[in-house]
Amino acid sequence: MSRPLRLLTATVLSLAVVLVPTGPALAGPVPLGPNTRLEVGDGTTGATYALSTTSNYWSAVWVRPTTNPGKSVDYDVTLLDGAGAAVGGSALGADLVDVVAIDSNLRTPGAYQAQTRYYAGTGGYQIGFAQPNEILPPMTQAQPVYEMDSPHWPLALRDVYLAAGECLAVTVWGASSYGDVMVLASDPANPVRSRAQAAARVPIHTTTGIQTLRYTAPRGGWYGFAIVDDNVFFYGTLRYQRVAC
Repeated sequence: MSRPLRLLTATVLSLAVVLVPTGPALAGPVPLGPNTRLEVGDGTTGATYALSTTSNYWSAVWVRPTTNPGKSVDYDVTLLDGAGAAVGGSALGADLVDVVAIDSNLRTPGAYQAQTRYYAGTGGYQIGFAQPNEILPPMTQAQPVYEMDSPHWPLALRDVYLAAGECLAVTVWGASSYGDVMVLASDPANPVRSRAQAAARVPIHTTTGIQTLRYTAPRGGWYGFAIVDDNVFFYGTLRYQRVAC
């Protein structure tokens, strides 16, 4: 396992929310900094955003509607590399958060562009770029309880090192909303993964109580662990902790 000092680092970064004008001004590309949310009002068909990965960790671009669930608002996102070639994308249904994650452990950090596009409904969207550079510690260490609250909402993202055949288990509880807890595979052949391409995924909801995600790694590497919350107005607290398999 490379870079053992990573296991001692856990930096909590807050998310800045910036309002972006709608209409022709969004011709872009609009700069999208790490751990930043941009809010786009109604009346846009989409835009192009410039972002850069700067470290050997997992990061992700996410897009979500800003209107009440059930309004069938749907924006999708495509991720382009520095040469303008599409390397990933997400086109989930209405009222869901689209996520495209980048494994910079396997893909050299650099410039990207994210292109949003309108699909259906009436309402605006938020786009964010999460590059928290945080890890889940191994089971040999005391296990902290993490909280997914408003600074991380709607996406909590951490790296976790797994040896070949090692099992990861993470328990989630206290959900006041609904979404997914998931593992993103360490795969040299596909270092860009959407939410729909998660190697393992367990739904969370206010009615499901305590949920545990379990996943056994087919190869050694840095995997992505993520929680996605689909509730537009979620500002509650969701707790999660790595546990023994």
